[in-house]
Amino acid sequence: MDFYRVNKILVYLGLFPIILYIIRGGSLSLGVIFILPIIALAVKPSFRTLGISLAVASIVSCFITSNVIQLSSVIISAISILFSVLSLRQRVLPLVGLAGIIALSIFFHPSLFLVLLASSGLLFSLFDKPLDPSGIFTLAIPYFVTQVLFLVLYSFYVSPSFWAINLFGELSRYAYLAYAVVIITFALYLLRKDYAIHMYVNALISAISIALGSVLAYLFVSPFSIMFGISGSMAVAFTFSQRDLGNIIIEAFKRNDLRLAERVSSIYEGDLTEVYKKLVDMKLCNAVVKLPEFRPYKINYLDVDYTKVAECFLELKQVPVRDVINYLRFVKEKDINLAEKVGRLALDISPSPKLVNIMKEIEVLKLDYLKYNWDPEIWIGNELYGYKIISYLGKGGSSYVLVGEKEGKRYAIKIPILMPPSTSSSSYYDFVNEYSQLRDLSQRSDNIVKFVDARIDSFGLKKILSGDVVAYMKEPPILVMEFMEGGSAKSLMNDNNVFYSDLWWKIVALIGYEMASALKAIHEMGFVHLDIKPSNILFSKQPGKTGKEVLEKLVKGEVKVKLSDLGSARKRGERFIQYTPEYCPIDQVEALFKGEGAQFSMDIYSLGATLYTLLTRQPFNPREVVSQINDAELLYKDNKDPLPSLQKAKEIYVKFHEAFTVEEPVDRRLVELIKSMTSPEPEKRPSALEVYKRLEEIINNNEGSSSTG
Repeated sequence: MDFYRVNKILVYLGLFPIILYIIRGGSLSLGVIFILPIIALAVKPSFRTLGISLAVASIVSCFITSNVIQLSSVIISAISILFSVLSLRQRVLPLVGLAGIIALSIFFHPSLFLVLLASSGLLFSLFDKPLDPSGIFTLAIPYFVTQVLFLVLYSFYVSPSFWAINLFGELSRYAYLAYAVVIITFALYLLRKDYAIHMYVNALISAISIALGSVLAYLFVSPFSIMFGISGSMAVAFTFSQRDLGNIIIEAFKRNDLRLAERVSSIYEGDLTEVYKKLVDMKLCNAVVKLPEFRPYKINYLDVDYTKVAECFLELKQVPVRDVINYLRFVKEKDINLAEKVGRLALDISPSPKLVNIMKEIEVLKLDYLKYNWDPEIWIGNELYGYKIISYLGKGGSSYVLVGEKEGKRYAIKIPILMPPSTSSSSYYDFVNEYSQLRDLSQRSDNIVKFVDARIDSFGLKKILSGDVVAYMKEPPILVMEFMEGGSAKSLMNDNNVFYSDLWWKIVALIGYEMASALKAIHEMGFVHLDIKPSNILFSKQPGKTGKEVLEKLVKGEVKVKLSDLGSARKRGERFIQYTPEYCPIDQVEALFKGEGAQFSMDIYSLGATLYTLLTRQPFNPREVVSQINDAELLYKDNKDPLPSLQKAKEIYVKFHEAFTVEEPVDRRLVELIKSMTSPEPEKRPSALEVYKRLEEIINNNEGSSSTG
């Protein structure tokens, strides 16, 4: 049953005893005056509305209770209406109006009934609908106040005396049931148990009062039927709808009145999702935690922004202990990482068997999720082989790169990317290959990132390759290298203060010189790097904030430039699978498709392309060439002939290379060197030793020149 609708009907039924009283010969003026408050309460139930309606009734009384209309009475009533309405904007104004009425009454001596009616309106206008929907506010107070108000007003309507109040005790025997329930409501309020019955009690007392008023009007034509009619309407007018209760909960949390919020939420019917949604959107974090605690299992977390809910839990380091399992059940299907974070917080606060069980479910789902959606940040804060992982740097071609700390020193930790078992073997092969190559090559040149340590267990690798995520999480294979805290050449290139310096081309020449030195060592060992690009050129320390500062640090050796990522390196003539379209020669792609081996000239081209990109911030290979290479790769994967696409790429590239240039102020010798390094014909490209010597000559011939940066 929708009691809110029933109570609306009962509010209007309060008019029946009054109308019946008028029809049976009662005072028209008295009846009409009290019809107005009932209509007002039916439209908008609040004490303020009641106050405005009583103020309007006061001016009505000026015209229907006396044959001679007094100007002072009209003015008093007008003041009452004006200040009652203004109470909507400013609460204190009814008191100003009340002071004005009292002052006018002293001078003009109007009807005491009129003054009381107007004053009552102003006093009621002071109060808005009470926030607390308990029986004492929605039943007892309105019921008693209405009856006492009527008796006082009626006494002065008949004659200036209090004789009618003496009738109150006599009338009580007619409404003893209603009064008894009101008293019971008071008692229940003191015991904090009145919420469960207040709606039903209001309807019962209202029905009894209206029935009693109707009997008095029909049998005795008694003006006291008006008292019971308006009391019956008041008893139910203040019964709150679900929408009202929801707004009260929100207001209570805004005022941090947790006691009221808990009491109101206990009588709110149905789930609290809509109310909770508003609280979440308002980011009232205390409410986000407390409301589910007050009414567990009454919120559908998927209908709210559950990420904001989690933010509140984590921000306050609190969870609704009685409802957190409900939250986890909803969210674990949508965001397993979020569910795990909140679950761990809940376990710290209040572990329970049910919570432990659902965390086991989350752990299983998490492992299954991580097989294909690995989050490398899961290692942060953990220890791997004595290295405390403190941050995640990013992802390379086949590895995650993290920062680990041991004995106060930082290292770069590389962990191979976990892939589905069907495709992971090549990734791990690259990783193991990099380990064997780093171990030897990094000792041959100061321009190669130094190898420090490795933990690669063949048995552990087999477990990981079979899909054992726990093994990957707790004991992954790792490579430990020196930590290059200065970032990459790519990040330095993107620093406007350095890039737009007149010294930038000299910095690029120095970087190329150091990389040529690294390539010279790699090629002497019979290896080809196969993936030289700006992001694989690293600095040992922060290189500086201006061109001049960077150049000085590089020249003095305060900052070392080193080549990283040897995972793709292969012996000369060995087959390979690695290339980066923007920096590799077309012959490297063609060799891959034909199953031919790696050649030193491929690295020379990539270094030349890298130097061009550093000078210009533009990828070396034209967009059309890259597009043809990508098309060729798709054809190759579909077992179709990729060579026609590569032939088109060659034709486009030859035209580009013929017109190739770099604008001033770059030394023309550097431009010519880059052009020869990126020749379309591999045999015409210089060796690493030749590049090294030519860059050394360019650098030495410019040492004496000066420029600002």
